[in-house]
Amino acid sequence: FDGRQTRLRAWTSEDGGQRFTLQELGATALPNDHPRLLQRGGRFLVFWRSSEGARVETL
Repeated sequence: FDGRQTRLRAWTSEDGGQRFTLQELGATALPNDHPRLLQRGGRFLVFWRSSEGARVETL
């Protein structure tokens, strides 16, 4: 939270952890809950709910 909005970000690596990239997955100024990290079929997903609705982002 930066005083105006909550941002959903993730550090990801595609080279076994040698380098990381910061991805912004979403942002909202409305009420929201804590994001949940999910794993399904070898993929990682983030589930995030706000008063705008639910979002699922693939990492």
